[in-house]
Amino acid sequence: MKTKFIFLLVVFALHIECVRKSEAKHSSFAKGIDISKYQRTIHWTDLVKQKEMAFIIARATEGMAIDDSFSKHWKEIHKIDCIGGAYHFFSNEESPLLQAKLFLETVPVKKGNLPPILDVEAYSTIQTKHQLIENCLTWLTYVEKATGRTPILYSNLYFITNNLSDPRLRKYPLWIAEYNSDSIPKVPEIWDTWLFWQKSDSYLLKGIQGDVDYDLFHGSKEDLQNYSNKE
Repeated sequence: MKTKFIFLLVVFALHIECVRKSEAKHSSFAKGIDISKYQRTIHWTDLVKQKEMAFIIARATEGMAIDDSFSKHWKEIHKIDCIGGAYHFFSNEESPLLQAKLFLETVPVKKGNLPPILDVEAYSTIQTKHQLIENCLTWLTYVEKATGRTPILYSNLYFITNNLSDPRLRKYPLWIAEYNSDSIPKVPEIWDTWLFWQKSDSYLLKGIQGDVDYDLFHGSKEDLQNYSNKE
């Protein structure tokens, strides 16, 4: 029993050391998290104390539904010294135009926020890949025209390679999900680089009960502030 306990302590210590080294590699990048209704318990006063927290991105809508926690999350984000962002989880089985309109109606316009974000990672049983791409472009172009800002596209390498390999999407900055890389994430061929990197979906952070997504911006906190204010 004692041997097993010591073994677990060693494994835990090695894990902590790996996390520390990984974070040190990316110390120049602005750090943040993304949240949704699944983060039921958030102690915002504790989050304020996380000095390295540069941005928080909240899910606003999914398909034709509003995230139950978005309104509260959005208000709290703007009470603390963080850059805010909002994303829409895309459904390929509902009208992309109606989804875009719902997102715009849900997310208040505030200077200094990140551009709108489209999260595309769900397969469809009734639409083809071509229809998925066209529907995404409908959402992206409508939101861009309505806001005057170029939206960000979120997905992972596998999904993009198999479903979204269209050069027309290249103009939209990439937020890539990649959990197995300690250096930099591999990006799809149609992009030269990434803007945001969702590095973990099981990050532990004081102030949030349970796991949360951990993200990096491809630049410093000052770069992030300039980016969020430039359009």
